[in-house]
Amino acid sequence: MACVSSTSFSMSINGSLYGFFKGKRGLRQGDPMSPYLFTLAMEVLTLILHKQVSLSLEYRFHNKCEKQRIINLFFAYNLFLFARGDHRSSRVVMEALNIFKNMSGLVPSMTKSTAIFGNVADAVKRRILSIMQFEEGKLPVWYLGVPLISTRLHYKDCKRLIDNMDARITDWKNKCLSFAGRVQLIRSVLSSLHVYWASVFILPKRITLELEDRMRRNRSFWDVPVKNNITWSWRKMLGMRPMIRDHVWINVGNGANTRVWFDKWDDVCPISSIVTPRLIANAGFNMNTKLVDVYVNGEWDISLNQSRQDKVVWTSRRGHHSEFSAATAWDDLRVGQDEVNWAKVVWFPQAIPRHSFIMWLIVQKKLKTQDVIRGWNSSDNANFNLMCCSLCTSKPDSHEHLFFECGYASSIWNGVKEKAGMSSIQNKWDSILDFLVGNATSTKATHIIAKLVVSATAYFVWEERNRRLFSTKRSADQLVEVILSTVRLKLHTMKFKTTIHTVRVLQEWALSRGLLITDDDCG
Repeated sequence: MACVSSTSFSMSINGSLYGFFKGKRGLRQGDPMSPYLFTLAMEVLTLILHKQVSLSLEYRFHNKCEKQRIINLFFAYNLFLFARGDHRSSRVVMEALNIFKNMSGLVPSMTKSTAIFGNVADAVKRRILSIMQFEEGKLPVWYLGVPLISTRLHYKDCKRLIDNMDARITDWKNKCLSFAGRVQLIRSVLSSLHVYWASVFILPKRITLELEDRMRRNRSFWDVPVKNNITWSWRKMLGMRPMIRDHVWINVGNGANTRVWFDKWDDVCPISSIVTPRLIANAGFNMNTKLVDVYVNGEWDISLNQSRQDKVVWTSRRGHHSEFSAATAWDDLRVGQDEVNWAKVVWFPQAIPRHSFIMWLIVQKKLKTQDVIRGWNSSDNANFNLMCCSLCTSKPDSHEHLFFECGYASSIWNGVKEKAGMSSIQNKWDSILDFLVGNATSTKATHIIAKLVVSATAYFVWEERNRRLFSTKRSADQLVEVILSTVRLKLHTMKFKTTIHTVRVLQEWALSRGLLITDDDCG
């Protein structure tokens, strides 16, 4: 009882626990003592039921339970009660439940309790339900998701399994999953729905065939309609179909996997662009017809090779057929532009990816600083004018102010720029960027370290700016140490050309001379 009466609960807010309050009764959910407590309590209920039945002359056993004198069964926090279908037996059962309720304080859940009848007149049903006040259930009894029956399953008994799968498919269709999403749905969800049933029963063959049929109903990427409620990413993918279609080519073999109307297997394809679905249906075909199905007695001017499978290849913008690769598709589909002069300042082999991403946003002026956000809602500029930089609290933050110009960021830059070999560079973003662009292609250790230090500084200044909006602060000295430690850790993974200049750089960063190599470039 000490375990039952001493429980307390805390509130988890944003991953942290706050305060506590005492529990009135019962154990916490999932407590390992819970099954034992349930067994102890139900043993008392069993004794009360048998005592009431022995003292009463009105109770009559269910005709299937009379020989074993079974009144109740328990399993996993559930209770089954059995009695003859008359109001006197029901009254005895309810009297026992009320005695147990008054003793223990445990109250039956009326909304979850049902009364199941077999061969009982309607008038008797109504009288029993007035005593028990349970909802009337129907046979067969469902328990843990499966029907409790002693005979083999029939199709009607498994209809709920079919309905469950239909509900899952309908729900996922509304989101218009991609092909990868549909495969994951089939593998992880649909194909496992029947496993629990199959572990208990032998499923009818008709049910198995219907489940497999529903899992195979995947539409082609080329004929999926664009609906209003689909996601933005899926809408964009469907919108690219005219661009992609010209690049996907089928090298026809036996024609078994080539769709006549939607695949591109000839220069005039796709045929669906010139033949309507009504004409296709009038000709006796459907939208999923394969090429092998319409090639009869040489009516089509195309030779099928029965010994070879159809093969999907990628057609480049120059008309060459090749194996598909993401790099080839990207090069053929994207709109190419000349490389900007700052590209190698942001993206270089030794870069730390998350730092490069922030640098890219800074160069593009795409970070959500207050000056950018202010432009989204001009009607509420008064509130934005009251906001100030969370680092120096002197003026609103902006791309020009936040990085290297605000007092806090300037002190951080002064603490790291000597290590970057940029002592003479002003604390202005344009000056820093001009220096990096001028040495963007250099493989000298100092220039690579300069790019690492600048990108790390920008990343951690932006991180600190956001931290101060929601949590604790770090001093400028602490942030300088974080930046230098991050860059030093990255330098430990690199190799440098053996020169006097490089040896001096390694000494300044307190790095091992084991990082030196004799190659022309550092890596």
